Amino acid sequence: MSDKQITTKLQLAQKSLNLSLSSLNIFKIPEKVINITNLLRLDISNNNIETIPSTIGQLIKLKQFWANVNPLRLIPTELSHCKSLESLDLSNTKIIELPRDLALLHRLREIKLDNCPLNEKLKEKYSEGITSVWKYLQRKVDRKNYKEEVFRRLRENIYVGEDPRKVMELTLNIFQNMRDVDTNGLKLFVHNIGRIFPEKIEYAFPERIREKVEEILMDLDRRAELSELTLKLKSKYPQEDLPKVAQLALTLAQTYNQEDIQKIFKNKLLPEDFQEMEIPALSQSLTMIREKHEHQMERSRLALFSKLKTVYGSEESIEDLQACADDFSSLFQSPLELRRFVKNSDKYLPESFKDFNAEAIFNNFKGFTSTFSQGGEMRDSQMKTKA
Repeated sequence: MSDKQITTKLQLAQKSLNLSLSSLNIFKIPEKVINITNLLRLDISNNNIETIPSTIGQLIKLKQFWANVNPLRLIPTELSHCKSLESLDLSNTKIIELPRDLALLHRLREIKLDNCPLNEKLKEKYSEGITSVWKYLQRKVDRKNYKEEVFRRLRENIYVGEDPRKVMELTLNIFQNMRDVDTNGLKLFVHNIGRIFPEKIEYAFPERIREKVEEILMDLDRRAELSELTLKLKSKYPQEDLPKVAQLALTLAQTYNQEDIQKIFKNKLLPEDFQEMEIPALSQSLTMIREKHEHQMERSRLALFSKLKTVYGSEESIEDLQACADDFSSLFQSPLELRRFVKNSDKYLPESFKDFNAEAIFNNFKGFTSTFSQGGEMRDSQMKTKA
């Protein structure tokens, strides 16, 4: 297409606010496009455009931007200035990563990245939907902001007078060491920065800094669990004073792990009268529950072993079948659930032992029982509605 024809398209776009430069075999976006600052839709698809100019950010009213089927490799950060953007099509390009600042496009409802050589993390998030992509980018924005905040606080409050390059190196090493720490963890890190770092920068080791952050996170988790336990106990003993209930919660938390505490409530081991609460008696009841559970699990495991011998005894050794029964049983938390599997195992066990995949069989069983349970709930609901 000639320059004159493109000029005509640009003139028409001044009125319609829609500009299509699709399939024109152009290698760049014409500079005059950026002058149409009220542009609502820009289609540059199916061309040979390798770069998008940073001036794209001047199209602040742009709602739809289609750049698919181009040899694009990078998207300029300035695209994040297009705050009205709702739809972005980058499919069939060479895009590997997106600029983190696209998380600032809060009106963006659609982004297409099909058939792009995305990095593994972005590819995973894209398969989960635009919300996951946004969270992925937002986390990058958060890390950038927290990194800058940590550097600022270290320079101004903790390591005043130190070489800024040394402080920056420390900051970068710390964030490299905390790549897997989520936004909440980083927020906690910044909030407690004063009690995490040593007085001298020479003793500020990234590994030790991370350990301290993890210690604070664990402490917060324990406090949250203790608070939840206190509320549960207060619900059980509403007439008792809160300080007494809180003390009982602390005693239980110090005596038992979370799994045991869940068993205490699930099996209703707490006495009805608060004054009758005795830790030794509670521990004894809990031990009996554990022993009963282990006994039932062992019986269910033996039933599974017997079933495996019946089905695969002619092709596999007893030792292998025994190990298989042990490993497969460990996937179940409830002996009742394991017995249910054994009872219906003909539906799930393959004909040949060489096709036995414990995880796949377990997931198949769980998926079926979940569907069956939902169907039962639906039927119950329908029966209640009819009644």
